[in-house]
Amino acid sequence: QDGEPRKKKKKKKKALKPGELTPLSEEEERVQSALRQASSASVEGEDWSVHDRWQVPVFVKGAPTMFLEVSTTTVMPTVVGRFKGKVMRSLVGKDGVETVPLVDFGKLPVGQEAVLTINLTNVSTVGTTVSPHVLDPFGPFVLLKSPSFMEAGASQAVSLAFRPRKESTFRENNWLEFAGGRLRYCLTGVGVSPHFAVEGLEVDNGMVDVGDVLAGKELTQSFTLRNQSPFEVTYSIQVRNVGEVNASCLNPVDCVPSRKAVAAGEEQEVTLTFAGDSESLQYQALVKIIVPNQKEKLEYRVVGRCWAQAAFLYDPSPMARSAPLRLDRFKDQAIGGEEAAPIRLEHTFPMSAAQAREEAEFPLRLGNCGAGGVEVAWDNLPDVQALGFSLDPPPGKVDGGSATDFSIKYTPGEGMSLSVRIS
Repeated sequence: QDGEPRKKKKKKKKALKPGELTPLSEEEERVQSALRQASSASVEGEDWSVHDRWQVPVFVKGAPTMFLEVSTTTVMPTVVGRFKGKVMRSLVGKDGVETVPLVDFGKLPVGQEAVLTINLTNVSTVGTTVSPHVLDPFGPFVLLKSPSFMEAGASQAVSLAFRPRKESTFRENNWLEFAGGRLRYCLTGVGVSPHFAVEGLEVDNGMVDVGDVLAGKELTQSFTLRNQSPFEVTYSIQVRNVGEVNASCLNPVDCVPSRKAVAAGEEQEVTLTFAGDSESLQYQALVKIIVPNQKEKLEYRVVGRCWAQAAFLYDPSPMARSAPLRLDRFKDQAIGGEEAAPIRLEHTFPMSAAQAREEAEFPLRLGNCGAGGVEVAWDNLPDVQALGFSLDPPPGKVDGGSATDFSIKYTPGEGMSLSVRIS
């Protein structure tokens, strides 16, 4: 009817969806907003204190909600610790669990040592003793240095070391006690084994053949060391000569650089050099690439040959290469200016094969370590073929820096003598 106040229609409550919470009323929202903590702030020059403001609701029956403002000041302990420039604070979560600051050493190769420092400052006006908690004597963490007493306003350092002896993740809680409190922290670190990969080095059963060189010249070969570890590692190379020595007393085998730090994921090119000055097939050296605590060994036997003339000939069979070394230790007494002696090889074919009229062979390698080509001529080839010998295949021209393999075969025919000597 006209003149009568209209009744407000009540809004229908919407049905809640599964998992949806009942919305707060205006009064509840107001209380919740009031309970929120004001921004924490520190007075300039006092980073050891934190000031907060809180509003606590007071409920009185029949009266509007009132609020009580509370100001709080949290003061740090007598001694303040800083790690990497940041103040070390323990935090307590809503569940009441305390989270202590971490002193993290990260990943470190097994057998190596890393040292970190905690800087302490006595912010009080009186001196205090400092007592560190004893670390596990069988663990990887070691307390290197800690103050026993700190004067008012003094600053001193605590040095801690991480020495992993195996691959594992390590964690240990520790603390420092002083007047009025303690500084808690957690030591963490991971012990890992480094790994270097060798690329570009031709290895045959642990042996690296660098080839043939003319006396007084040198051969170089490059290979790559790749650091596959997640951290920087310093390698070193040891070269120990076990074969022929130079008349000049200089090492015939060398690696450069012999020591260098390689960043994680990076690579380093290494140059292997062979320089002989005396004719010999017995140049050998043990090359050991040392990567601290790497499980895989990187050890190689480097072999090479030095010739007084460009053309050379030798037996490359495994039996000949594994024969005992015959070294000339008096080459420094040789009279210079002499021409290179002719290469002489001797081989006896097995009698058992000759008696059975079976073919036997003598493998040889003919090469040229000079610059120009070398023509090979056989003076008495028809004569030796008539005795049951043959060349397979017969070598001809050999270019500089190359070599070719062939063999001398022997099969005595019917009526031929089983014992014959040719040159």
